[in-house]
Amino acid sequence: MAVTGVLTVPVLVRRSVTGAHEAADRASRVSLSSLGFTRSGGSAAGAAEGAHAVVGPVDPGVRRRLDSLEQRLDDIPDDDEARLQLARLLENSHLLPEAVSAYRAYVDAVPDDADAWLDLGRALAASGDWDGAASATGALLALEPANPSALYNMGAIEANRGHYDEAAGWWRRVVQEAADSNLAKRASSSLERLARER
Repeated sequence: MAVTGVLTVPVLVRRSVTGAHEAADRASRVSLSSLGFTRSGGSAAGAAEGAHAVVGPVDPGVRRRLDSLEQRLDDIPDDDEARLQLARLLENSHLLPEAVSAYRAYVDAVPDDADAWLDLGRALAASGDWDGAASATGALLALEPANPSALYNMGAIEANRGHYDEAAGWWRRVVQEAADSNLAKRASSSLERLARER
């Protein structure tokens, strides 16, 4: 039975500044309809089309910082820290294709950086590439199978792909793995919302 309507699902979480895995992201949820989805599923094309926001010009101060990091990488191509800073600044500036490229280059050089895989997965999801987001988040789970942020994000990815049973399974794991965390509370809330809105 195809049920149309708006099912709201959480967006992917970020890593925290302190390294804990329960940082809040900028927005608490995204509407599937804004990504071209209905409750019965949707298309990747619809997701990609709805995921791209109109981005205005980059702030001159940010542009100078981007130029500085790019120059640093021209001078020292194996400066992994500069590449990661560039990727994060590009993502924060909503320059998602460039951010994804920089994150990919970074994780190719530093494949054991769990936070970078989380960042790459989130940037891919923001670009509407749910398969890529699942792959990057899966790479993180290969490094840290109980990483609560990765488990939570896999739930959000699956919900955005219309795979609600799979999403619920990931969020249940968050509740089990990180029982007293803020992220477990968010996962519980997502499970309740999923049950209520389906």
